[in-house]
Amino acid sequence: MKDGRRYKRSCYGSFNSVFRFYKPVLISSENFWKKKVNLYNLNRILYALMLVVFFSCEKEVENAVLISGGLVSSKSEFLVIKNRDITNPKTIDTFYVNKKGEFKDTISVALGYYKIEVDNLNFDIYLEPGFNLDLILDQEKSKVYFKGIGADENEYLFSRQKKRQALKHIDTYKNFVKLDEEEFLKMNDSIGGVYKKLLEDTPIKNIDFLHLERSFIALNMDYNLMSFEVDKKLLTDEKDYKVSINYPKPFSSIDINNETLLKLPFFIPFLANNHYYFLKDKSDLFVKGKFLKCKNCDIDVAYLKEIDKNITNQKIKNKVSYLIAKWHIIGVDSLDLFYKTFKAINTDAYYKKDIESTFNKLNKVKKIRSVVETKLINRNGDTTTLNQYNGKFLYVDIWASSCKPCLVEFPSFNKLADKYIRNITFVGINVWDSNKKWLDVLNKHELKGNQFQLIEGNSTKVDFTKELEINSLPRYLLLDKYGSIIDFNEAAPSEERLQHKIDSLLSLRE
Repeated sequence: MKDGRRYKRSCYGSFNSVFRFYKPVLISSENFWKKKVNLYNLNRILYALMLVVFFSCEKEVENAVLISGGLVSSKSEFLVIKNRDITNPKTIDTFYVNKKGEFKDTISVALGYYKIEVDNLNFDIYLEPGFNLDLILDQEKSKVYFKGIGADENEYLFSRQKKRQALKHIDTYKNFVKLDEEEFLKMNDSIGGVYKKLLEDTPIKNIDFLHLERSFIALNMDYNLMSFEVDKKLLTDEKDYKVSINYPKPFSSIDINNETLLKLPFFIPFLANNHYYFLKDKSDLFVKGKFLKCKNCDIDVAYLKEIDKNITNQKIKNKVSYLIAKWHIIGVDSLDLFYKTFKAINTDAYYKKDIESTFNKLNKVKKIRSVVETKLINRNGDTTTLNQYNGKFLYVDIWASSCKPCLVEFPSFNKLADKYIRNITFVGINVWDSNKKWLDVLNKHELKGNQFQLIEGNSTKVDFTKELEINSLPRYLLLDKYGSIIDFNEAAPSEERLQHKIDSLLSLRE
C-alpha cells in the first residue's frame, strides 16, 4: 500500500467550474446590463467566490487519489470515473477539462478497479489511496500514457486489456467447444500462461495489486474449466458429454469466500453465472435445445440454495444472490418460491428492496388485462383485440423475425395449435417488424394459430412491451378464460412441461 492517504483537495476543477458556470451568469444578468454594475464590483464578486472555493478545498480528503493529465485529439469537456461493481454501479466523479485539454482533481476512493470514460475511449484503471497519477489520453491511437505513483500498475492493466482483446477469438467458449478435452486443457493452460508471463515481466512490487491480478488469471482459467462440459452439451450435438475422471478441479488456488476478491469486477458474475457446475452433481439436469433445464425443480431456486450452502461470507453471498435474482427473476418457473428463497438468504437492504420492486411489478403483470385489450391487426389488416376469445384459455407467443429462438419454436407451435385446436386458442403477436416483413415470415413458416401484429407506428407498441416487462424475446404467456395472465413466462412450445400444464388445465376445466 502506498504512503500518504490524505491530500489537500485540488482546486483546479473547482476554479474551472466557478469561471465556467458563474461568470457567464453574472455577465449576462439584468443587474450588469440594466443597473450597470461596474467591472470593479464584478471582480469583487468573482474574487469572493474564488476565496470560498479555495478555503473549501483546504479540507483534507480521506483515501485520496490525485489524478491529473490531458486529452490529445479530443474536444471533450469532461472525463468520468465509474466504479466496477456490477451490483451497484455508480459514477465516482466527473473531471472537467479546460480549453487546453487538461484536467486535475483529488478524489476519495477505496483500493480497487474503476472505469474511465471519455468520448469513445473507455478503459479500466486501478486506484488505491496514495496514488498520484498523471494520464495522457490519445483517442486517435486508443492509447493511454501513465506517469507518477500508480503508473506501473496501470501500464500493466492497460496492456492486459489489450492482450485480452487480441485473444478474444481464442479465449472464448465458441472456440473451446470445437476442441476435445485434452486440446482444451492445453489451450486453457496456454492462455493462462500468456497472462502470467505478462505479469511476471512487469516491475510491479505492489503486493495488493499482484495478488488481485494473479487471482484474476486463476479465476479466468477456472471459469473456462467450469464451463467446458456444459458448453459442449449446449452448443454441440454431444448432449450427454462428460469430462474424464482426471479432469482438473477448479478453485485449487482460489477461496471463493475471500472478501478481497470482491475488488475484482469479474468475481461476482463468475459465481452468479455457473448454474451447471454447482448443481450438476445434486440435481437432475438436462439440455433442451440451447437451454439448461432441471427435472422436477426450478433451476434458479436450486442455484440460490446451493450458493447459500457454498458461500459462507455474507457480503459475497448478498452480491451473488442479488445478481442471480437480477438476471433470472423474470424467467423463473415459480416466482413466489424464488423470491421467498432470495429473501431468506440475502441480508442487504438495498438489494432486497430492488428485487422486491421487480417482484411486485411481475406480480402486477400477472393480473393485468392489457394483453387482451391491446389493439392488434390480423392478416387481413383488420383491427381487433384478443377480447374476441373471451371464455377461452390463450397461449400467446410474442415474437419478432430478428429473434432466432422465436423462429426455431414455430414448428412446435404449429403442432400444438393443431393438437389443442378445440380446447385452447394459440395466438402469435409480432412486435418490432414491418407489416410486410411480418406477412412474409407468416407465409414462409406457414404459421398456424391466430396471428396478429401490434399496430405499426402506434404508441401501443411501447406501452405493451413496457407494461409486460418484455426486454427480450421470445416471450410466452398463458391466459385464463377471463383474460388474466396465469403465467407471465410460460414454457416454450417445444418443452414437454407445457403440454403437461395444458392437460392439467383442461382436466380441471372439465
